[in-house]
Amino acid sequence: MLFRYARVKGLGTAVSSSIAYQEKADWKKVSGYAVTAVNWGYSNGFIGNGSDLKPQDNITRAEAATIMARFVVKYGI
Repeated sequence: MLFRYARVKGLGTAVSSSIAYQEKADWKKVSGYAVTAVNWGYSNGFIGNGSDLKPQDNITRAEAATIMARFVVKYGI
């Protein structure tokens, strides 16, 4: 969701490496449609600070708040 918002607002969604998120053990569980967004989120430090990405798990309210806070800080929104 934040990836698409950033793209629409012209905030920059390019990443330097197309496989940065593959450092995580569970990267193969990322759905094909989400690969670009997950890589962008990981490359920018919004997600993946734990041991795994957990792409098939539900996100908690605290995790969502942390991701959004990091996004706001990075883009000064």
